[in-house]
Amino acid sequence: MGISNPGREVQLILRHPKTGADLIVLDVLPKKALGAVGFQGITLGDDVEGLYKLQTATPVKSWAYQDGGSLGVRRVEPRSATITLHTQAATSSAFADVESLLWSVLSDKWDCYYRAIDPDDPELWRELRIRLIETPPDKTAKLQGATTHLSHTCKLIAVDPFWYSEPVTFNFTRADMTAVGGGYEIDVPIKNPTDQLGFIEWNSGELGTATETWSFQDGEATTSGGAPVMIPLPPLSGANKTFWVQTYPDRWQLWVKDQGQDWARMNSRTFTKAIAANTPDPRTIRARLVGGDAASSMMLTLPQRWDRPFGGELPIVAAMVTA
Repeated sequence: MGISNPGREVQLILRHPKTGADLIVLDVLPKKALGAVGFQGITLGDDVEGLYKLQTATPVKSWAYQDGGSLGVRRVEPRSATITLHTQAATSSAFADVESLLWSVLSDKWDCYYRAIDPDDPELWRELRIRLIETPPDKTAKLQGATTHLSHTCKLIAVDPFWYSEPVTFNFTRADMTAVGGGYEIDVPIKNPTDQLGFIEWNSGELGTATETWSFQDGEATTSGGAPVMIPLPPLSGANKTFWVQTYPDRWQLWVKDQGQDWARMNSRTFTKAIAANTPDPRTIRARLVGGDAASSMMLTLPQRWDRPFGGELPIVAAMVTA
């Protein structure tokens, strides 16, 4: 369902919050399509604001008798943005359909996704999760419904201010792992070309009656001897049961499908390390399994977060980060 046009510049996407399925996709055309005879759809107006760089603040402190000042920790703010959308159709009933589609996707009651598409490669995209923060102004020379075109200035909020591109993923089963003393191990390939830290997620397949005890490397952390620093999960099993591990520091790190108390058996063990930004060269991190069977499966996902809707930083700047 939606509006499809190959001349699209961006997309507005309504996505199911649980399944991740796209429910409505609206192709938004560049402003030059506005007013075209017979055109029916949505165009993007001028004066887009707040969608480019992250909105940050770095506090500066000065102590008594200090020469100059000291920089505090850089803070990333929620992203506030403004866009103008033009809706148009040839008939009143068609115009009502366009307006209904737009306000079913863009709402102050739920989030949608604003997807920017690379003009040179339509398979490359980055998207931002947005929501209306206030009702658009509705001043008009004619009563709404008596016209077949309108302009809407939309103020948006993105509480997660990062642009996301297609994540890095890797799937494997125990059959793909190497038998080692007491279990199985695999070195999983990763890379992070983005200008932001990467935080790995692990999603299991359906667990069975054979208990599975997984351990994952804490980011790329190693011991003084060069061995991976591993974070073990509690033993898990059970039909129709899966688990999800998030390594972002403020997230619930272990979530089990049956909503049991398995997370409490982590015994305060937490993931603390991120994947460094601007590191596009492939390398590996370790996963280990004790128990399970040949079909025991796992998927690594590394979300790709960006400052801007296109471009990034040069890999050489990774040397500027010392911690």
